[in-house]
Amino acid sequence: MEEFNKGVVYNVVTGHRIIFWLDPWLVEETLCSKFPNLFVVANSQDMYIHEVASQSVDNWNLTFKRRLYDHEVREAAMLMDLLENFKFADGEEDSRNWKWSKNGEFSVRSMYNASLNFHDVGMDKQIWSTLWPARVSFLMWIVSNRNFLTHYMLQRRGQIIASRCNLCYAASESIEHLLCTCPFVWRIWNSFLEDAGVSTVLQGSVIELLDGWYKKFDSRQAKLVWKMIPVEIMWAVWKEQNKRIFEERKQCWSRVLNSVKVLIYSWGKLHEEFKVVTLDYMMGHWKEFIFDPP
Repeated sequence: MEEFNKGVVYNVVTGHRIIFWLDPWLVEETLCSKFPNLFVVANSQDMYIHEVASQSVDNWNLTFKRRLYDHEVREAAMLMDLLENFKFADGEEDSRNWKWSKNGEFSVRSMYNASLNFHDVGMDKQIWSTLWPARVSFLMWIVSNRNFLTHYMLQRRGQIIASRCNLCYAASESIEHLLCTCPFVWRIWNSFLEDAGVSTVLQGSVIELLDGWYKKFDSRQAKLVWKMIPVEIMWAVWKEQNKRIFEERKQCWSRVLNSVKVLIYSWGKLHEEFKVVTLDYMMGHWKEFIFDPP
């Protein structure tokens, strides 16, 4: 999360609460990203700063699984150059502050305002929308920046983990597979596409999908729902994945599809088009109400 990390200021006092490799405390990116070859061969990848540095920072106790190769030695030299200029701050304990807000605390609004400096404004407006809750926009921002922690991303960061999709239990788990092309997820996408009379195959990256998600409709509710569908599917799929991993509970694809429709009603009922119907009516007359209104 490179852009997010740019907004975090780490105040290292004791080094007991900040992870050496995984927190961006020394530069604006994590050391595991800046020095990936060293990270892979490090003896401990989740150690805290205090475990490798004395309070006077006279010596950094970094150890590796084997002797370093030439390219790794060069990385180690660059790392030591950075560490030589580091000094512990005064205070009682480590802290993190958000530099893009006056009170030093993170907010989605401050992240949105800062993100305008990093990304295409048009795409940001698609992600940071008032049509869905801010927490959903934040997830989509993570996805669009390819920082969504799939097994594939964890492997790239040096984690030794078997990459298998928790939804289809077959293919490797990448962002595009999990959110778009997984057979489990594709059935959900295809259901909405068929209802709208659209025949297509989801290809390319997630950001390309969001950028090209457009269809002309006559009804106002169809226009509104079409904007929400991609975000709602990805949000529901993310929630389903978490249930399977952390709660050991799973649903069939049709139940996840229904949960997406419930989200559409929940997020859409603030608009006039949805105030005249109940959830039961919308669920029972889904295609007629959304895509084929009288």
